[in-house]
Amino acid sequence: MIRNEPARSAVPPPGIANVVSIGLFVHLFVVGLAVASSLRPSPLQSRLLSVLRPYAQALNFDLDFTPFHFTHGTGADVAHRIEYRDAADASESAWRVLTGVGAGWSESAQRLDRFARMAATFAEEEDDQVPAELVRGIAKHLARNQGKAPIRIRVRRHLVQTMDAASGLEGVARRDPNDETYFQTIYEANVLIDERGGVDVAKVTGRGESAQPVERGRGEP
Repeated sequence: MIRNEPARSAVPPPGIANVVSIGLFVHLFVVGLAVASSLRPSPLQSRLLSVLRPYAQALNFDLDFTPFHFTHGTGADVAHRIEYRDAADASESAWRVLTGVGAGWSESAQRLDRFARMAATFAEEEDDQVPAELVRGIAKHLARNQGKAPIRIRVRRHLVQTMDAASGLEGVARRDPNDETYFQTIYEANVLIDERGGVDVAKVTGRGESAQPVERGRGEP
């Protein structure tokens, strides 16, 4: 005689269902809170996010923690960086990026980005005094604190990668966002450090050409 056993229910026990429901609610709540707090959060949103920040940062939901920023793609709000060539390796391909301490979103890295952005802004306004002072300070830092001898320093702008460029609609596909074609050199200068540690800066005006050295500030050796 064949027994008709009752079909087993696919519904989990009430205890497990409650835990899953609560976990899903908390997860979606954190996602919504992080997105809603990405621009001008209210005091209540800020307090809630501060409590839930460990979970939001672990899953990269906290936009203040991850290196994502609102951008219009203009020269004023894209990334900038400072590069230098050392006397130990003066080849054209030996450019090194000046990096801060920690990850790309650390305060040190953001400070360098602000310096490079400021130098680029003044350079585009044909005011070379500010970029020259920045280059001079960087050269002194590299020479005194890192034992390097920079011979050339430049400020570059990291252009936004467009969908057309990445997909090849503009000709050749450039899927690598760090492709050289996505960088624009805004300011470049030769650096000369004398025996006393004094730094002279001469802006590069063209290929193989340099402008006159910018005078040192008062009180400098």
